[in-house]
Amino acid sequence: MSEFRILHIINGMTCGGAESYIMNIYRNMDREKIQFDFLLRDNHGDSFYINEIKSLGGKVFFVPSFPRHFLSNYIETKRFLSKHNCYSAIEIHGNALIYVIPLIIAKRLHLNNIIMHSHSTKCAKKIYEIVHKWNRIYIHRMADVCLACSKEAGKWMFQSNFTVVPNAIDVKKYVFPKETKEYTEEYVLCNVARFLEVKNHSFLIDLFYKFQMLHPSSRLILAGEGPLKEKIMEKVRRLNLDGKVEFLGEVRDVEYYLANATCFLLPSFYEGIPLTVIEAQAAGVPCIVSDRVNREVRITNHVYFAPLEHMGCWIDLIERSKNEGKCKREDILDRMSGAGYDVEQNVNLLTKLYIKGTKFV
Repeated sequence: MSEFRILHIINGMTCGGAESYIMNIYRNMDREKIQFDFLLRDNHGDSFYINEIKSLGGKVFFVPSFPRHFLSNYIETKRFLSKHNCYSAIEIHGNALIYVIPLIIAKRLHLNNIIMHSHSTKCAKKIYEIVHKWNRIYIHRMADVCLACSKEAGKWMFQSNFTVVPNAIDVKKYVFPKETKEYTEEYVLCNVARFLEVKNHSFLIDLFYKFQMLHPSSRLILAGEGPLKEKIMEKVRRLNLDGKVEFLGEVRDVEYYLANATCFLLPSFYEGIPLTVIEAQAAGVPCIVSDRVNREVRITNHVYFAPLEHMGCWIDLIERSKNEGKCKREDILDRMSGAGYDVEQNVNLLTKLYIKGTKFV
Protein backbone atom coordinates (compact mmCIF):
# COMPACT_ATOMS: atom_id res chain seq x y z
CA MET A 1 0.00 0.00 0.00
CA SER A 2 1.17 3.53 -0.79
CA GLU A 3 2.57 5.53 2.10
CA PHE A 4 0.26 8.48 1.46
CA ARG A 5 -3.32 8.38 0.23
CA ILE A 6 -5.22 11.44 -1.04
CA LEU A 7 -9.01 11.77 -1.30
CA HIS A 8 -10.34 13.85 -4.20
CA ILE A 9 -13.93 15.04 -3.81
CA ILE A 10 -15.57 16.10 -7.06
CA ASN A 11 -18.98 15.87 -8.74
CA GLY A 12 -17.94 13.13 -11.18
CA MET A 13 -15.06 11.84 -13.27
CA THR A 14 -16.37 12.50 -16.77
CA CYS A 15 -14.14 13.94 -19.49
CA GLY A 16 -14.12 17.54 -18.24
CA GLY A 17 -11.28 19.98 -17.70
CA ALA A 18 -10.86 19.54 -13.94
CA GLU A 19 -11.18 15.76 -14.28
CA SER A 20 -8.58 15.64 -17.07
CA TYR A 21 -6.23 17.77 -14.98
CA ILE A 22 -6.54 15.43 -11.98
CA MET A 23 -5.83 12.42 -14.20
CA ASN A 24 -2.77 14.11 -15.73
CA ILE A 25 -1.39 14.53 -12.22
CA TYR A 26 -2.40 11.01 -11.17
CA ARG A 27 -0.72 9.30 -14.16
CA ASN A 28 2.55 11.09 -13.48
CA MET A 29 2.54 10.79 -9.69
CA ASP A 30 4.83 8.28 -7.97
CA ARG A 31 2.00 5.87 -7.13
CA GLU A 32 4.28 3.70 -5.00
CA LYS A 33 4.42 6.67 -2.65
CA ILE A 34 1.12 8.52 -3.23
CA GLN A 35 -2.25 7.11 -4.27
CA PHE A 36 -5.54 8.82 -5.13
CA ASP A 37 -9.06 7.84 -4.08
CA PHE A 38 -12.25 9.57 -5.25
CA LEU A 39 -15.53 10.46 -3.58
CA LEU A 40 -18.10 11.24 -6.27
CA ARG A 41 -21.70 12.40 -6.11
CA ASP A 42 -22.86 11.68 -9.67
CA ASN A 43 -23.76 8.03 -8.96
CA HIS A 44 -22.53 6.97 -12.39
CA GLY A 45 -20.25 3.99 -12.00
CA ASP A 46 -19.47 4.11 -15.72
CA SER A 47 -17.95 7.63 -15.67
CA PHE A 48 -15.19 8.12 -18.24
CA TYR A 49 -12.17 7.70 -15.94
CA ILE A 50 -13.49 5.13 -13.45
CA ASN A 51 -11.82 2.07 -14.98
CA GLU A 52 -8.50 3.88 -15.40
CA ILE A 53 -8.57 5.05 -11.78
CA LYS A 54 -9.01 1.47 -10.61
CA SER A 55 -6.25 0.24 -12.92
CA LEU A 56 -3.88 2.80 -11.36
CA GLY A 57 -4.67 1.56 -7.86
CA GLY A 58 -7.28 4.12 -6.83
CA LYS A 59 -10.62 3.51 -5.16
CA VAL A 60 -13.91 5.15 -6.12
CA PHE A 61 -16.75 5.83 -3.68
CA PHE A 62 -20.16 7.41 -4.19
CA VAL A 63 -22.55 9.55 -2.15
CA PRO A 64 -26.00 10.88 -3.20
CA SER A 65 -26.12 13.82 -5.59
CA PHE A 66 -26.19 17.46 -4.49
CA PRO A 67 -28.28 19.64 -4.19
CA ARG A 68 -31.11 17.30 -5.22
CA HIS A 69 -30.47 14.94 -2.30
CA PHE A 70 -29.09 17.50 0.13
CA LEU A 71 -29.87 15.69 3.40
CA SER A 72 -28.81 12.21 2.31
CA ASN A 73 -25.66 13.68 0.77
CA TYR A 74 -24.76 15.28 4.10
CA ILE A 75 -25.45 12.10 6.06
CA GLU A 76 -23.52 9.81 3.71
CA THR A 77 -20.59 12.23 3.33
CA LYS A 78 -20.28 12.56 7.11
CA ARG A 79 -20.49 8.78 7.51
CA PHE A 80 -17.79 8.26 4.89
CA LEU A 81 -15.35 10.86 6.26
CA SER A 82 -15.86 9.64 9.82
CA LYS A 83 -14.99 6.10 8.77
CA HIS A 84 -12.17 6.98 6.34
CA ASN A 85 -10.33 9.46 8.52
CA CYS A 86 -6.70 8.60 7.76
CA TYR A 87 -6.20 10.40 4.45
CA SER A 88 -3.04 12.47 4.18
CA ALA A 89 -5.04 15.16 2.39
CA ILE A 90 -8.59 15.81 1.24
CA GLU A 91 -8.80 17.88 -1.94
CA ILE A 92 -12.21 19.31 -2.84
CA HIS A 93 -12.64 20.53 -6.43
CA GLY A 94 -15.22 23.10 -7.49
CA ASN A 95 -16.11 25.95 -9.82
CA ALA A 96 -17.73 27.92 -7.00
CA LEU A 97 -18.29 27.67 -3.25
CA ILE A 98 -21.68 25.99 -3.49
CA TYR A 99 -20.88 22.47 -2.31
CA VAL A 100 -19.06 23.09 0.97
CA ILE A 101 -20.50 20.15 2.93
CA PRO A 102 -17.20 18.17 2.81
CA LEU A 103 -15.28 21.24 4.02
CA ILE A 104 -17.57 21.73 7.01
CA ILE A 105 -17.57 18.05 7.95
CA ALA A 106 -13.81 17.60 7.51
CA LYS A 107 -13.12 20.63 9.69
CA ARG A 108 -15.46 19.44 12.43
CA LEU A 109 -13.81 16.02 12.36
CA HIS A 110 -10.37 17.69 12.67
CA LEU A 111 -9.13 15.92 9.53
CA ASN A 112 -5.69 16.62 8.07
CA ASN A 113 -4.69 18.91 5.24
CA ILE A 114 -8.04 20.09 3.85
CA ILE A 115 -7.52 21.57 0.36
CA MET A 116 -10.00 23.60 -1.70
CA HIS A 117 -9.22 23.81 -5.43
CA SER A 118 -10.85 26.45 -7.67
CA HIS A 119 -11.35 25.55 -11.33
CA SER A 120 -13.42 28.45 -12.69
CA THR A 121 -14.27 32.14 -12.44
CA LYS A 122 -18.06 32.15 -12.33
CA CYS A 123 -21.19 30.36 -11.12
CA ALA A 124 -23.26 28.28 -13.53
CA LYS A 125 -26.40 30.08 -12.31
CA LYS A 126 -26.82 33.66 -11.10
CA ILE A 127 -28.73 32.57 -8.00
CA TYR A 128 -25.73 30.53 -6.82
CA GLU A 129 -23.61 33.68 -6.55
CA ILE A 130 -25.32 34.64 -3.28
CA VAL A 131 -24.34 31.32 -1.72
CA HIS A 132 -20.85 31.54 -3.20
CA LYS A 133 -20.18 35.03 -1.82
CA TRP A 134 -21.47 34.06 1.62
CA ASN A 135 -19.26 30.96 1.80
CA ARG A 136 -16.28 32.97 0.55
CA ILE A 137 -16.33 34.89 3.84
CA TYR A 138 -15.58 31.68 5.74
CA ILE A 139 -13.49 29.70 3.23
CA HIS A 140 -10.14 30.37 4.95
CA ARG A 141 -11.55 29.05 8.22
CA MET A 142 -12.65 25.81 6.52
CA ALA A 143 -9.72 25.08 4.19
CA ASP A 144 -6.09 24.66 5.26
CA VAL A 145 -4.81 25.20 1.71
CA CYS A 146 -6.40 27.10 -1.21
CA LEU A 147 -5.40 26.27 -4.78
CA ALA A 148 -6.54 27.76 -8.09
CA CYS A 149 -5.98 27.05 -11.77
CA SER A 150 -5.31 30.77 -12.40
CA LYS A 151 -5.06 34.11 -10.64
CA GLU A 152 -8.62 35.01 -11.66
CA ALA A 153 -9.98 31.67 -10.44
CA GLY A 154 -8.19 32.25 -7.14
CA LYS A 155 -9.58 35.76 -6.69
CA TRP A 156 -13.06 34.51 -7.60
CA MET A 157 -13.10 31.81 -4.94
CA PHE A 158 -10.71 32.99 -2.22
CA GLN A 159 -10.04 36.72 -2.85
CA SER A 160 -6.56 36.29 -1.35
CA ASN A 161 -4.13 33.77 0.20
CA PHE A 162 -4.13 31.13 -2.50
CA THR A 163 -1.57 29.30 -4.63
CA VAL A 164 -1.88 29.06 -8.41
CA VAL A 165 -1.36 25.55 -9.77
CA PRO A 166 -1.72 25.70 -13.58
CA ASN A 167 -3.72 22.97 -15.34
CA ALA A 168 -0.59 21.16 -16.44
CA ILE A 169 -0.41 18.51 -19.16
CA ASP A 170 2.08 16.03 -20.55
CA VAL A 171 3.35 18.55 -23.09
CA LYS A 172 5.52 16.15 -25.08
CA LYS A 173 2.50 13.95 -25.85
CA TYR A 174 0.98 16.84 -27.81
CA VAL A 175 4.16 18.23 -29.31
CA PHE A 176 5.27 14.78 -30.53
CA PRO A 177 2.08 12.69 -31.02
CA LYS A 178 2.59 9.01 -31.83
CA GLU A 179 -0.10 9.05 -34.52
CA THR A 180 -2.08 11.80 -36.22
CA LYS A 181 -5.37 12.04 -38.09
CA GLU A 182 -5.09 13.04 -41.75
CA TYR A 183 -7.83 15.19 -43.30
CA THR A 184 -8.76 15.92 -46.90
CA GLU A 185 -10.61 19.19 -46.22
CA GLU A 186 -8.93 22.58 -46.61
CA TYR A 187 -10.21 23.77 -43.23
CA VAL A 188 -10.56 21.52 -40.18
CA LEU A 189 -12.07 23.27 -37.16
CA CYS A 190 -11.91 21.53 -33.79
CA ASN A 191 -13.64 21.89 -30.43
CA VAL A 192 -13.24 19.76 -27.30
CA ALA A 193 -15.82 20.50 -24.60
CA ARG A 194 -18.69 19.07 -22.60
CA PHE A 195 -22.06 19.80 -24.20
CA LEU A 196 -23.17 22.34 -21.60
CA GLU A 197 -24.83 25.75 -21.90
CA VAL A 198 -21.63 27.56 -20.88
CA LYS A 199 -19.67 26.01 -23.78
CA ASN A 200 -21.97 27.71 -26.32
CA HIS A 201 -22.07 24.96 -28.97
CA SER A 202 -25.08 26.60 -30.63
CA PHE A 203 -22.92 29.59 -31.60
CA LEU A 204 -20.29 27.18 -32.91
CA ILE A 205 -22.79 25.49 -35.24
CA ASP A 206 -24.09 28.86 -36.51
CA LEU A 207 -20.50 29.95 -37.11
CA PHE A 208 -19.63 26.80 -39.02
CA TYR A 209 -22.84 27.04 -41.08
CA LYS A 210 -21.76 30.47 -42.35
CA PHE A 211 -18.11 29.51 -42.70
CA GLN A 212 -18.71 26.43 -44.85
CA MET A 213 -20.78 28.54 -47.24
CA LEU A 214 -17.60 30.54 -47.90
CA HIS A 215 -15.33 27.50 -47.72
CA PRO A 216 -17.17 24.32 -48.75
CA SER A 217 -14.05 22.22 -48.17
CA SER A 218 -14.33 22.45 -44.40
CA ARG A 219 -15.09 20.15 -41.47
CA LEU A 220 -16.04 20.72 -37.84
CA ILE A 221 -14.94 18.15 -35.27
CA LEU A 222 -16.65 18.08 -31.87
CA ALA A 223 -15.24 15.94 -29.06
CA GLY A 224 -17.12 15.46 -25.81
CA GLU A 225 -20.39 14.35 -24.25
CA GLY A 226 -23.01 16.12 -22.19
CA PRO A 227 -26.72 16.78 -21.66
CA LEU A 228 -27.06 19.15 -24.65
CA LYS A 229 -25.41 16.89 -27.21
CA GLU A 230 -28.64 15.61 -28.74
CA LYS A 231 -29.95 19.18 -29.07
CA ILE A 232 -26.80 20.20 -30.96
CA MET A 233 -26.98 17.09 -33.17
CA GLU A 234 -30.55 18.02 -34.06
CA LYS A 235 -29.44 21.54 -35.01
CA VAL A 236 -26.73 20.04 -37.25
CA ARG A 237 -29.37 17.91 -39.01
CA ARG A 238 -31.74 20.87 -39.36
CA LEU A 239 -29.03 22.93 -41.07
CA ASN A 240 -28.12 20.02 -43.39
CA LEU A 241 -24.57 19.84 -42.00
CA ASP A 242 -24.55 16.04 -41.73
CA GLY A 243 -21.28 14.75 -43.11
CA LYS A 244 -19.53 18.04 -42.36
CA VAL A 245 -19.83 17.96 -38.56
CA GLU A 246 -18.24 14.97 -36.82
CA PHE A 247 -19.20 13.99 -33.26
CA LEU A 248 -16.35 12.02 -31.69
CA GLY A 249 -17.78 11.48 -28.21
CA GLU A 250 -15.30 11.32 -25.33
CA VAL A 251 -11.76 10.63 -26.54
CA ARG A 252 -8.53 9.85 -24.70
CA ASP A 253 -6.17 10.63 -27.57
CA VAL A 254 -7.26 14.16 -28.44
CA GLU A 255 -3.74 14.91 -29.72
CA TYR A 256 -4.45 12.46 -32.59
CA TYR A 257 -7.18 14.79 -33.90
CA LEU A 258 -5.60 18.12 -32.96
CA ALA A 259 -2.27 17.53 -34.70
CA ASN A 260 -3.45 18.46 -38.21
CA ALA A 261 -6.40 20.71 -37.37
CA THR A 262 -6.51 24.19 -38.89
CA CYS A 263 -7.59 25.82 -35.65
CA PHE A 264 -9.25 25.23 -32.29
CA LEU A 265 -12.46 27.08 -31.42
CA LEU A 266 -13.90 27.78 -27.94
CA PRO A 267 -16.87 30.21 -27.86
CA SER A 268 -17.60 29.75 -24.13
CA PHE A 269 -19.61 32.30 -22.16
CA TYR A 270 -16.97 32.09 -19.41
CA GLU A 271 -14.02 29.89 -18.41
CA GLY A 272 -11.27 29.67 -15.82
CA ILE A 273 -8.24 28.26 -17.63
CA PRO A 274 -9.73 25.76 -20.09
CA LEU A 275 -7.46 22.72 -20.29
CA THR A 276 -8.48 22.10 -23.90
CA VAL A 277 -6.94 25.40 -25.01
CA ILE A 278 -3.72 24.45 -23.22
CA GLU A 279 -3.72 21.12 -25.06
CA ALA A 280 -4.40 22.78 -28.42
CA GLN A 281 -1.52 25.20 -27.91
CA ALA A 282 0.77 22.32 -27.01
CA ALA A 283 -0.26 20.67 -30.28
CA GLY A 284 0.75 23.86 -32.09
CA VAL A 285 -2.80 24.64 -33.23
CA PRO A 286 -3.94 28.30 -33.46
CA CYS A 287 -6.78 28.94 -31.00
CA ILE A 288 -9.72 31.31 -31.37
CA VAL A 289 -11.62 31.75 -28.11
CA SER A 290 -14.33 34.06 -26.87
CA ASP A 291 -13.23 37.33 -25.30
CA ARG A 292 -14.94 36.18 -22.10
CA VAL A 293 -12.26 33.54 -21.51
CA ASN A 294 -9.51 34.33 -18.99
CA ARG A 295 -6.59 36.05 -20.76
CA GLU A 296 -4.14 33.97 -18.71
CA VAL A 297 -4.86 31.07 -21.09
CA ARG A 298 -2.67 32.73 -23.77
CA ILE A 299 0.67 30.94 -23.44
CA THR A 300 1.76 31.07 -27.08
CA ASN A 301 1.32 33.86 -29.62
CA HIS A 302 -1.31 31.80 -31.46
CA VAL A 303 -4.30 32.47 -29.21
CA TYR A 304 -6.84 35.05 -30.39
CA PHE A 305 -9.82 36.46 -28.51
CA ALA A 306 -13.00 37.26 -30.42
CA PRO A 307 -16.32 38.81 -29.35
CA LEU A 308 -19.39 36.57 -29.49
CA GLU A 309 -21.36 39.54 -30.85
CA HIS A 310 -19.33 39.64 -34.10
CA MET A 311 -19.30 36.33 -35.95
CA GLY A 312 -17.48 37.94 -38.88
CA CYS A 313 -14.45 38.45 -36.66
CA TRP A 314 -14.34 34.68 -35.98
CA ILE A 315 -14.47 33.92 -39.68
CA ASP A 316 -11.63 36.35 -40.40
CA LEU A 317 -9.50 34.78 -37.67
CA ILE A 318 -10.13 31.25 -38.95
CA GLU A 319 -8.97 32.30 -42.42
CA ARG A 320 -5.96 34.03 -40.90
CA SER A 321 -5.02 30.93 -38.89
CA LYS A 322 -4.94 28.87 -42.09
CA ASN A 323 -2.26 31.14 -43.53
CA GLU A 324 -0.43 31.41 -40.25
CA GLY A 325 0.34 27.70 -39.77
CA LYS A 326 1.58 25.96 -36.64
CA CYS A 327 3.96 27.00 -33.88
CA LYS A 328 7.51 25.66 -33.78
CA ARG A 329 7.92 22.67 -31.49
CA GLU A 330 10.91 24.15 -29.68
CA ASP A 331 8.99 27.34 -28.93
CA ILE A 332 6.03 25.37 -27.55
CA LEU A 333 8.18 23.33 -25.18
CA ASP A 334 9.93 26.43 -23.85
CA ARG A 335 6.75 28.46 -23.42
CA MET A 336 4.76 25.68 -21.76
CA SER A 337 7.52 24.89 -19.31
CA GLY A 338 8.18 28.55 -18.57
CA ALA A 339 4.49 29.16 -17.83
CA GLY A 340 4.31 26.23 -15.40
CA TYR A 341 2.23 23.92 -17.60
CA ASP A 342 4.67 21.00 -17.63
CA VAL A 343 3.03 18.27 -15.57
CA GLU A 344 6.30 17.24 -13.91
CA GLN A 345 6.57 20.67 -12.26
CA ASN A 346 3.07 20.39 -10.85
CA VAL A 347 3.61 16.83 -9.62
CA ASN A 348 6.64 17.98 -7.62
CA LEU A 349 4.71 20.87 -6.09
CA LEU A 350 1.67 18.76 -5.19
CA THR A 351 3.78 15.91 -3.80
CA LYS A 352 5.23 18.30 -1.22
CA LEU A 353 1.75 19.54 -0.39
CA TYR A 354 0.18 16.09 -0.04
CA ILE A 355 2.79 14.59 2.26
CA LYS A 356 2.18 17.25 4.89
CA GLY A 357 -0.59 15.02 6.28
CA THR A 358 -0.38 11.81 8.26
CA LYS A 359 0.64 8.49 6.76
CA PHE A 360 -2.12 6.23 5.46
CA VAL A 361 -1.71 2.82 7.16
